[in-house]
Amino acid sequence: MIRPRLVTLLACAAALPQLMIYAGHVRSGDYPGSAFKPRVDAILDAARSAAEGGPFVAVRAGADWSLAPGLLNDTGMAAILDGVSRLRGEAVGPRALGTVNLLFLAAALFGLVAALDHRLHASLVPLFLLVPISVREYRSVDTVAIHGALATLAIVIAAALGRRWPTWLGVLLGLGLFVVDKMRSVYGICALVGAVAVAGAVARFDRRVLARLACLLATLVVLALPWHLAMARRAADPRVVDGETIRSHNFWEPFISGIGWTQNRWGIKPWDPWVAQFLGDRLGLEPVPIPTPEGERRARSVYLSLWREDPAYVAGFYLARLPTACRDHFVLGLPGAIAWFAASLAAMVGAWRRRDAFLLAAVVPALVLVLGLVFQTVVIDPRLIYANPLRFVSAYGLAAAVWSLVVLGAADAMAGWREDPSLRC
Repeated sequence: MIRPRLVTLLACAAALPQLMIYAGHVRSGDYPGSAFKPRVDAILDAARSAAEGGPFVAVRAGADWSLAPGLLNDTGMAAILDGVSRLRGEAVGPRALGTVNLLFLAAALFGLVAALDHRLHASLVPLFLLVPISVREYRSVDTVAIHGALATLAIVIAAALGRRWPTWLGVLLGLGLFVVDKMRSVYGICALVGAVAVAGAVARFDRRVLARLACLLATLVVLALPWHLAMARRAADPRVVDGETIRSHNFWEPFISGIGWTQNRWGIKPWDPWVAQFLGDRLGLEPVPIPTPEGERRARSVYLSLWREDPAYVAGFYLARLPTACRDHFVLGLPGAIAWFAASLAAMVGAWRRRDAFLLAAVVPALVLVLGLVFQTVVIDPRLIYANPLRFVSAYGLAAAVWSLVVLGAADAMAGWREDPSLRC
């Protein structure tokens, strides 16, 4: 029998090729994937501004500074480079962006090994070797290169909550969730939902999971306070010309622009300033910038009005996208989506029946993340740029569920062997 530690080492070794590939791009500065240049430039401009003593996460706008609305809504990466530039006293460049991405990729891959029970480590070997966590199409210095890593870290945080580790682990998990949320808020939301789902599923077998969850939530609150103050001070800085910009990613506007990726009865198009114009026309008002509180209020009002106007059409509109999303973005396509769903349900039922908290904690977060990514792909943006994490996450979900069924089957067979002496002959 192969020793568990050897399987764990094999899983870690299987992660190395992906990291070495990206590290080679960081070293050479040559990346095969595309990036959204205005966002990358804004992050690098924020690093230069920080070295000059400018406001926190802001870019030069003539003699003043700007919060770069629409480009620095998720401020995590810009905040990291801002801090590094201030510490060094000089601006960091594209290589620093690539290095930070590499660290997130490593944290996601090795974190998955650490978060899972050793019985599931064998399933990670083919996963790491066959399914890239950073797809080639977007392997660049842009943050889109680590969307798969951020989604995986959301699974790691929720799965680790179910391990029988000390309560203070919740502090580290809360810190990780905070960082993921600031890098890309949608994965922070999924991580939080996954953590709550794991706690609900595991609490029957391990009440200490509730203490770990409480510790995680308390850490989020503690970290949110100084962050909120920093964002408020940033917006109120007299040197900033657009202080009315919202302090996080838009929530309601993506629902409007998401409709525009498919031909629709309202003629909505997905691009700004067209969206701002549509919102203004719909409400009989002059257009306002999207990344502002008023822009968000208008987007919320209009989106809800579309549902009230014809709920059957909106629901059918989204459902019509579902087969394409599964076929194009799930591992193994539509058959893979069906297999993942069936295997996940069977694994959760089996783990619950055997009171196996570790297997539940491995499968439940994947279910949450996959459903969250499917929702984002169907409702917000069906393009690969936002759907690309779904392939790795669905592959993990399928592998974890199938291997959990193997583990449960082996446990049942062993129990039967022990109970029935005739089977030992």
